Amino acid sequence: MSIKKFAGAICGALLLNSVQVSAAVVFYTDQAAFNADANTSIIDFEGFVADDAMTLPANAIQIDNVIFTTDPLQASAIIFGKNFDSPGTDSALFVANNGNNIIIDLSLAGSTITAAGGIFGDYDGPAGQQVTFNIYDSLGGQIDTQIVSYGDMRVGGEKTFFGWIANGADDIAKIELVGDIRFNALDNFQYSTVVPVPAAVWLFGSGLLGLIAVARRKS
Repeated sequence: MSIKKFAGAICGALLLNSVQVSAAVVFYTDQAAFNADANTSIIDFEGFVADDAMTLPANAIQIDNVIFTTDPLQASAIIFGKNFDSPGTDSALFVANNGNNIIIDLSLAGSTITAAGGIFGDYDGPAGQQVTFNIYDSLGGQIDTQIVSYGDMRVGGEKTFFGWIANGADDIAKIELVGDIRFNALDNFQYSTVVPVPAAVWLFGSGLLGLIAVARRKS
């Protein structure tokens, strides 16, 4: 078999596998890169909260078909809004959870959500506290887990972006936050449906194209 035919066969197999095989997600800390790849819808909470006041205290709340919940058995876990910069201009969703897990449910947001992220942080403790993010698909399977260091959501603090884009057959249906953070804060939550090509396919494909180019030079 010639090198051209061999390369073509491998490329074809990789492309088929990219459709059929689950390939988990790509984790982002660069908000600009995430936005460029995902073209997301943004929930900024600006119309939901009031200045430094608890609004609709609850264990669960639905905003733009995204459900934010805490463990209903934990009475102290409540969701509310608060301005964390200049009053009336920049607000966030806060969860006073005392170390309780938080769930972001995207099952109602669209038929297949493949990108989700946002600005996450702590409003009570120092920056750098660690939180585990578990990402699940619509079948309940865990497709990724990341341990991240939270930013500081207080005035003047460094806010930190985290996001995920599915790069194979997976979708993103649920994000679980696990960490001993008393006041979790979230702003500019984003979600979208994108159809990315797995990075591995591009990597192998570019390498095989290089082999084809070498073969042409020798012939």
